[in-house]
Amino acid sequence: MSIPNKISNFQYRKAEQSDLKILTELLCELYKNHSFEELLVENKGILGDRKQVLFLAFDGKKYIGICHGALRSEYVNGKEYAGTAGYLEAIYVRPEYRLCGVAVSLVGLCEEWAHNNGCREFLSDCLLDNTESYKFHTRIGFTETERCIFFRKELSTLVLNDMVSVNKTIYENTRTFIYHNARPLDLARWQYHFEGGSKKAVLTALAVYQNEDGGFGHALEPDAWNPNSAPIQTWAATEVLREIDFTDSTHPIITGILRYLASGKDFEGKFWYNTVPSNNDYPHAPWWHTESDSTCHNNYNPTACLAGFIIRFAGKNSDWYRLGCRITKEAYEAYFGQDLLGDMHTAGCYVRLWQYCAEAGIVDIINLSALKERLLEQVRHGITKNTVEWETGYICKPSQFLNNSNSIFYADNKDIADYECEFIIKSQLEDGSWNIPWGWNGYPDEWAISKNWWKGNGAILNILYLKGMKH
Repeated sequence: MSIPNKISNFQYRKAEQSDLKILTELLCELYKNHSFEELLVENKGILGDRKQVLFLAFDGKKYIGICHGALRSEYVNGKEYAGTAGYLEAIYVRPEYRLCGVAVSLVGLCEEWAHNNGCREFLSDCLLDNTESYKFHTRIGFTETERCIFFRKELSTLVLNDMVSVNKTIYENTRTFIYHNARPLDLARWQYHFEGGSKKAVLTALAVYQNEDGGFGHALEPDAWNPNSAPIQTWAATEVLREIDFTDSTHPIITGILRYLASGKDFEGKFWYNTVPSNNDYPHAPWWHTESDSTCHNNYNPTACLAGFIIRFAGKNSDWYRLGCRITKEAYEAYFGQDLLGDMHTAGCYVRLWQYCAEAGIVDIINLSALKERLLEQVRHGITKNTVEWETGYICKPSQFLNNSNSIFYADNKDIADYECEFIIKSQLEDGSWNIPWGWNGYPDEWAISKNWWKGNGAILNILYLKGMKH
């Protein structure tokens, strides 16, 4: 077809909702990899967005071209001025009407619209190999600012290589929950484990909860909103460090924890307090009330774990280390001087004590082999075998003690540990989280927030468990 020569007969105007079908047909000619239905939905949104605009060109009653402009306040390549910039999102003219000034006129309308909206500059882009688009841009006054190649990697695949494909939906639903609900710390943990995030980001988020005395507070463990340092809150910080395998004993977080533990604060000479009096002054779960008679108020929860942390990270010639050694011996003797523990949290602290001592390579403080054997028996004893109780009860699951099939506790508990994978998969809620089987009986507004924090933490631990168990 010959090129039209009556350029002055072309008409232009801003698109309206009544143009939706026709303009979508035009854009289908540009975006050949998208369906009409997809573009129809997208274009309906554009027409209702005051930060976007579509201009149309006509030859009589025939639609011949379209231009899509937008206002962008975020940084884009080439942007020099603060504030909002106009952006040429798309330009399309039907082949038989090209080289007639239609595209120039459409872009001019977008530029005028951007200027009227307070913009000082108008930006655009094109693919590196689109030489025709490049020539068009330079011909109508654009100047090249930089060249860039974008990269991408599939994050869900990064995780699912170690998990069977049936769990892709579980993973994606969990990820959505995390991004919508998680605290910055838990988001950083998620990104570290599953999206190539850094330990530094986790440490930065964790440091927010650390006080000047080196201890931790501020609801790091979400059931107590006390901002002051407390042994349980500090234990929670050591768990995060262990989760990301952070072992730099010179780092301020670790040296701060050691300083707090050795200061004598919240310590009665043999145990670090399970609860501290200032808990009562802030929203908290009933078991963290100082006068509570909760069974989790065992002398070695969290003392056994904290003693192991000292042995793992304190210098062997330091007073800190000698303190850790003394408490470790006392904890060991107390454990062997009683029946198997009935409290899963205290049992978990003894597991950590054994792990820290083994990692530190100690051979002269306690009998690690004997402790290992008793812990194998402890874990078998402690796991709730009646899985019906798992549905609603606050019970002890294998994940209290292990999160991968390489654990020393896996072989003796293989069947029920594998079942926990099935339980995790079938019990995920519609929002991508899992049920929290406890409540506060008070402070309803604060509990609603803490419950969501616990859900974020539980979601991370559940996906780590599935990954570690290769399910």
